[in-house]
Amino acid sequence: MRDLYEKGVLYEEFATVENYSDIRANKAVVAVANDSNQVGLLQSADPCPITGNEVIWRMAAPLTEFPEVVRYPEIAYGTATNGLSSHSMYISSSCKNPDRAFDVLEVMASEEFRDLCVWGLEGYSYEMVDGERVPIPEVLKLDAEDPEVFRWQRQFLTIWGFPSYRVYDEAVAKLENEEFANAQIEATGRIDEIAKNTPMTPDKLPGYEASDEVNRKTPESLTSMSTTTVNFIMGRMTEADFDQAVADWQTKYGFIADEMTEYANSFDKDEAAALGIKFTLD
Repeated sequence: MRDLYEKGVLYEEFATVENYSDIRANKAVVAVANDSNQVGLLQSADPCPITGNEVIWRMAAPLTEFPEVVRYPEIAYGTATNGLSSHSMYISSSCKNPDRAFDVLEVMASEEFRDLCVWGLEGYSYEMVDGERVPIPEVLKLDAEDPEVFRWQRQFLTIWGFPSYRVYDEAVAKLENEEFANAQIEATGRIDEIAKNTPMTPDKLPGYEASDEVNRKTPESLTSMSTTTVNFIMGRMTEADFDQAVADWQTKYGFIADEMTEYANSFDKDEAAALGIKFTLD
């Protein structure tokens, strides 16, 4: 990264710029990486902020070979997660009707509710063709503010993994431009397969609960890590200073990873196998 910065590939103020559009406007972006699989399935032609010409965004195929500097190629791609990373829903201890609140969450987490929010009603917003749901184009053309449109209901899809509904999105995209949509789906599908086999961090193992000290120090440790990394990339630290900063960080915050590693090592391997968890770096 430091080499790229010195060669001018990285924008000089990559760590401080506040507006992503500003980076694009000054030619500081040559490609966009998105590990959340948010690639658009509909073909859109957006004006380039530099030339004004229309640019069609397409999903690039995943790399077949990785640079030698990538020690663990299997973690080069983001993990498969819910689209609402780090978001959760809770029932507070002061809730007057916790049982009823739980009933609501159960409904919101059900397959029936999800399908109703996304697809709407058969015969109105979708029809069955050869055993599969197909969106009815006339409903898709209605104004998004129209109460008859089955789009606003997605606001209810806030339980794990429901920021959008991929199957529905694919069906809609194919109605508009099937060839383009299929190409995008194929590209993201290959990345999904990679993501499914990507290791997760020990703190994501079922049952792990961070200690109070880990919870208190984790934000501080991440800030320290980011500051050190950025300063080194931007040439504000020598290699010796960087190595010392890393050693100091390990001394101060290494207990965080140690706690997670200890839990991972103690996790029952048979239980892990039953859950589809593989310990790939034993």
